[in-house]
Amino acid sequence: TPPLPYVTVLNPLTADRGHLRRTLLPSLLNTVRNNLRFADRVAIFEIGRVFIPQPDKVLPVEPRRLAAVMVGPREAATWLGHDASPLGFFDIKGVAEALVARLRLADVRWERDQHPALHPGRTARLVAGGKEIGLVGELHPQVRAAFDLPEQPVALLELDLDALLAGWTDAHEMADLSSQPPIYED
Repeated sequence: TPPLPYVTVLNPLTADRGHLRRTLLPSLLNTVRNNLRFADRVAIFEIGRVFIPQPDKVLPVEPRRLAAVMVGPREAATWLGHDASPLGFFDIKGVAEALVARLRLADVRWERDQHPALHPGRTARLVAGGKEIGLVGELHPQVRAAFDLPEQPVALLELDLDALLAGWTDAHEMADLSSQPPIYED
């Protein structure tokens, strides 16, 4: 079956904003391109709604998504030695693993996957509790060139925030914050 068409805006403010987004990544990649003019390293995220059309229904489904993009050297340049190797697939996968660990999700597994905008062989699907949560990967070189990004790996993720938080249902023990500020002595 062919994919459903994008949700169309009846009265768009500009011609290039006539459809509602299905993914957060294009706006993040535009932001990365603009910020790379001023910095060598960019690591940003966005939480927002996407609009997925439903067959035979007027209104789309509006799930919340969490997307992140990382590009540039692994460590910022300093006068000390630093790791100048580029951020990549395993860096963004580490971010996703840390998030999943902090949320204490059960039955988490990573599966190889393919996506037309992502580099083949550097794409993984996150599955938690038997439900697909999202994708992690590196941007395909052709897509990177289309967004006018420099020739270096662009690591990204997009996760279904509602599905991610649905797995975080257990009560977690929290420690109270002290009402007295700490005192530091020399």
